[in-house]
Amino acid sequence: MAFCRGIHVAKHGTWFEALETVCQAVRESFGGFCEGVVLGVKLRHDHGSPFMSDDFQREIRLLALGVFTRFCA
Repeated sequence: MAFCRGIHVAKHGTWFEALETVCQAVRESFGGFCEGVVLGVKLRHDHGSPFMSDDFQREIRLLALGVFTRFCA
């Protein structure tokens, strides 16, 4: 089952901006941040450069967030 837990609008689509919706969802669903807090949850995103950047990938690995990538046409 899929849910939308965060929304964020930004002028420039950087990895930091892409991470903001993830941060909103983690705060709403789990109450805060710590290593491994979302173990077992998967994030679905496209292959855009903000999502594929090393910084973004490192942050979601820290949270133990699984990734389900999908080609979006």
